[in-house]
Amino acid sequence: MKKLVAILLALTLCASAFTACAKPKSRERHRNRRSRETSERVSDDEEEELEEVVEEEAEHQHETTTETSTEITAEVTEETTETTVSSISYDYEAAYIQTINDYVANYTADQELLFNLIRFDDSGIPALTITCQYYNVSMYIYRDGAVHQVIDRWGYGAFGINGYEYALEQGVIYYSDADYAGALRYDNYLTLTENYEFESICGDLHSQYFEGEVPGDTYLDTPLYYVDGQQVSEEVYLTYGVDGDFFSLIGDYTYDEIMAFLTTETIPTVSTYEVVMQDVTWEEANALAVSRGGHLATINTDGEYYQILSAIMYSSDINGVYYVGGSCVDGQYVWTADDSMQPISEHWRSGEPSYSGSTEDGRTVDESYVCLCAFFVSDNYYNYELMDIPNDTIDAAPTYAGNIGYIIEYEH
Repeated sequence: MKKLVAILLALTLCASAFTACAKPKSRERHRNRRSRETSERVSDDEEEELEEVVEEEAEHQHETTTETSTEITAEVTEETTETTVSSISYDYEAAYIQTINDYVANYTADQELLFNLIRFDDSGIPALTITCQYYNVSMYIYRDGAVHQVIDRWGYGAFGINGYEYALEQGVIYYSDADYAGALRYDNYLTLTENYEFESICGDLHSQYFEGEVPGDTYLDTPLYYVDGQQVSEEVYLTYGVDGDFFSLIGDYTYDEIMAFLTTETIPTVSTYEVVMQDVTWEEANALAVSRGGHLATINTDGEYYQILSAIMYSSDINGVYYVGGSCVDGQYVWTADDSMQPISEHWRSGEPSYSGSTEDGRTVDESYVCLCAFFVSDNYYNYELMDIPNDTIDAAPTYAGNIGYIIEYEH
């Protein structure tokens, strides 16, 4: 789900020189689902454990795979381009291939079609989504030897709704709609009936930053919450939603990619992201991420890129330098933290990668690792772009102390 990213402070960096960055401010969390902490500032006690963790990880560098835990530590999520082999084989593959080909044969619009296979419920059979990018999405499920269309071109993007999300393996879809420039917001949770139709499971949920039926001359600092027309507390309001990890229903796989999934009986994995603030080197961050059951985040699709930015937005440290899972191998930057070795070709800042840079005291250092940095655009808008950096950023730029972090990706 592609979203515009706006934050409140700037982090000004150069490709060839490091400068100081400002302390971040916190940002109010999304209130419509139960939030989990997506950022952590590491304590002094944890700093003392760092050397031990790195040493333990070094002993295991000869291993080619790392088992990841299923602990979920971040609300913001997105499908990745990696796949995991389904343990059960069904006839849905051939049925979905036929569905896709029929859809493509009758498709006449100019917008790109994107596809996905999602773990919508706990049946073990994924649902298929077909998206007319930025305009509408359709969804199909395979039951009793047949494909059933359960969503028929629901509008989003150009139609005012940001998009739709599903609760992993819970059979629930969530979406929100807003009016009066966001002062009035509706929350919707839907589930399938036996007739393959979606119905609400939460009644009429909405919040508003004004009193009465329409906005007046003044707006409230905190919203009022309503369930079926009755005002309730925020705590009561949250109980009407569905707790869980919500992933974008809007996939970003091409026709060839989705066919590869179906013909090899694989299902795309989904990922959650955690932002951790800690003054460490890239190699130390990489070891810590693995010790926590994940790896430094990799960016293989635009969807992943925007969801990582959202993870930063929901964290309490929105203005920093964040290590991600890329490094230079044989003169080329690739995603190494997940062993995919895919070339890094997008989201670089202009002039990057530079392969070397200047420290704050005038030294020239090699840059062989990748971070995600924020750059001022205008009117409180910032771009997050990739840069290459040395392993020890604090040694190169001591004024960055307190603003170094890393992003952990957990795959499910």
